[in-house]
Parts: sequence; C-alpha cells; structure tokens
Amino acid sequence: RDAARSRICAAMNLDLSGRWIVAMNAANMSTPSRKNFSAAFQGFAQYREQHPEAFLFVHSERTGVQGGEDLMGLAELCGLDDTCLAFSPQYQYLSGEIGTDFLRALYCAADLYLCTSMGEGFCLPLIEAQACGCPVVAPEWTATGGLVLFKGLAAPCKMAVRTAVPGRTWQWVLGPGGVCRMLELGRGHAELVGRNPPRELHAFHSRAA
Repeated sequence: RDAARSRICAAMNLDLSGRWIVAMNAANMSTPSRKNFSAAFQGFAQYREQHPEAFLFVHSERTGVQGGEDLMGLAELCGLDDTCLAFSPQYQYLSGEIGTDFLRALYCAADLYLCTSMGEGFCLPLIEAQACGCPVVAPEWTATGGLVLFKGLAAPCKMAVRTAVPGRTWQWVLGPGGVCRMLELGRGHAELVGRNPPRELHAFHSRAA
C-alpha cells in the first residue's frame, strides 16, 4: 500500500501521509446522478467532522461536461476542499490516457472503497477494488449487494429512504446520514478483514472469463 500511495502522491502532487483514504470510481454522466454524489459528499463531510484525517479521492469527471453534475460546486457547498478531496487528473481522464496502473494504484492506496449508487446492473469497480485487496462498502440493493463478495460490506436498506425518482419507480436512496453511517461501519469492517486479495476472487474472475 505504501508504494501505491507514493505513486498517487507523485502523480497528483499530494501529501497523503497519515490520511484515511476513501476512494470512489463513478461515471459523472447524468443529472440527477444515479451515482448519488450529493449524498456521498454530504455524508463524507459529516463523517469528517469526527474523523478529520479522512480524505476522499474521486475517479470521475468533475465539471459535468459529459452531461453530469458540477462536482466541484457540490464539493464547495459541502465544505470540501483540496485539503480533504481530490479528483483524478482531468485531462488524462477525459482523453482516456489514465491507464489501469493508475486505477490499480488508487484501489491499493485506499483504505476503503465507497459505493453510494441508487442502482447498478453490474458495478465493475466493486470487483476491481476487492481484487486489489481494498475493502468495500456498498448498498445491499440491486447488483451492488451481490458483488460485495470477500472484502465487502453490504449496507442494509434501513440506512436509506424509499423514495420516488423522476422517471423511475420507487427505490431505495441513501441520504447523507446513511452514507456517514456506511463509512463508520466500513471502517470497522476494513480493520477486520485486512488487505490481502482473496484467492477466491481470482477464481471468480477466471470463471467469469
């Protein structure tokens, strides 16, 4: 993990020493976002009030140029700045120049991978993070609950509210309080399961291939 953090720090000119890193990897391509960035940022801000060492690294486009939300503006509204938040290099992200080595380093550097999505058909980053040995926390509904396999914790529906989303049926949606609680539980889970990538997950990949 130290080598991965050194690589991220060198690539981004960051100092992450002593930080507890939460990683997100979510496409910012819709408004309102199915990835639930608003609750994620607000919940992280609440969590950070009690854990000032927490740092959020988001692998996503940050301005909404691809039809998504203004994540920089959202972060500012939530009181998050560059002391506790970073996005992947934007030019490289948009041009497709960020390779798998960078993303693997991010997963390996993180203490916890956070998924706050309203729903997924298949959430590949959950598999990627666990394969790199990074513990994950995700909602138990739709595909995400079934993909927290060996390094994951599925957050129960009681952490969310059942609400109507325009153009969709009723569904479970995490609020900021639910995300904050997910981070609390995820931290305890991460300390319990450790960092070693499970051999069973590699077997799962082989069967899937």
